[in-house]
Amino acid sequence: MVKHEKIGIIGFGNMGLAIAERIKREHEVFVFDKDSQKIKNIPKIKSALGLADLVKKVDTVILAVKPQDFEAVLAEIKGYARGKLIISIAAGISTKYIEGKIDKVRVIRAMPNMPAQIGKGITALVKGRFAAPKDIKIAEKIFKAVGETVVMDKERLIDVVTALSGSGPAYLLFIFLALLAAAEGLGLDKKNANKLIYHTIIGSMDLLNKKSFDAKNLINKVASKGGTTEAALKVFIDRKLSKIICDAVVAAHKRAKQLSKE
Repeated sequence: MVKHEKIGIIGFGNMGLAIAERIKREHEVFVFDKDSQKIKNIPKIKSALGLADLVKKVDTVILAVKPQDFEAVLAEIKGYARGKLIISIAAGISTKYIEGKIDKVRVIRAMPNMPAQIGKGITALVKGRFAAPKDIKIAEKIFKAVGETVVMDKERLIDVVTALSGSGPAYLLFIFLALLAAAEGLGLDKKNANKLIYHTIIGSMDLLNKKSFDAKNLINKVASKGGTTEAALKVFIDRKLSKIICDAVVAAHKRAKQLSKE
């Protein structure tokens, strides 16, 4: 991506703001949101007068609006999108849908997750019919500003990504709360319990990364025979916790596919 490329963001919610804040050091960033108060007094971010004004001024447009607002936004920018790269981060909106509204437009579909707000996210990317490999490279560089990226070769896999990494932060936070409830129930104060759980999770994930993601081997190292970890894991196995988690991800995937068709 060329330094000082002009990038426009339509929709200035949490994700739009996170992206803008992290790319504005190297690129000229224009933003439009129907709530103009969101954009006031943010250094190095320029406010566009409207959708058409924004699209005219930039090379790449990031659509960060809600799915229910998508059709109206596409209708308004249609006449100005020729030659532009469109990157959509809206859940359930396919590249085919956008291409059907704006003829032969170059589209990249992106699925970031919540930790992108602090630069620790993971974003899956897939290109539409008319996008070129260089367009994926542009998208990768943008989203690497808010974390890591993976490129999918089939758009249907974005629904799997939605169920895994898109919804995944909520799964992990749910487990965090369950561990917190257990710790408090056994007498630990909330402050110390939060710290213990947080660092246990972060440290375990860092260790997993350094050990080539061999989770099974690491579990075996912790779960000595007849010990405390083995007692806990026996409850997980007896109550089929793995199946419950798999079923939950499958349910999320099913809903993601439904949303893509609505």
